[in-house]
Amino acid sequence: MMELSFSEECLILVLRNFDFLRHEGYLIDGIVVYGREPFILFKSKAYSREILIQWACHSEINVSFYNTAFLVFRNKKITIEQLASYFGFTFSNTLNIEHSVYEKAKFCKMQLLEVVKGKMWLNI
Repeated sequence: MMELSFSEECLILVLRNFDFLRHEGYLIDGIVVYGREPFILFKSKAYSREILIQWACHSEINVSFYNTAFLVFRNKKITIEQLASYFGFTFSNTLNIEHSVYEKAKFCKMQLLEVVKGKMWLNI
């Protein structure tokens, strides 16, 4: 039996932990598993949002929110770290990718649903 690569394991972790995006009306618009910067892109035309989740290192996952609305003049990209800082939250420094994915997905689900649903945008 073949073992999964690190990127394949991360893809499964992201799909499992960020599944709530699908229930919020997001569709998967792109997946790259192999290469220097693997990612998955969730997109919602109804909310004018894109959520890009990238993983490169063994413990690092990056989540970025993009506002795709036509009339946005300021910042179109916000990272999860910027949003966490705005809300007074800090992520733990862990070397465990499973915990990192879980922690960021839970933060999105519990604290950022207004951003996810297109009801709020911060120009940080």
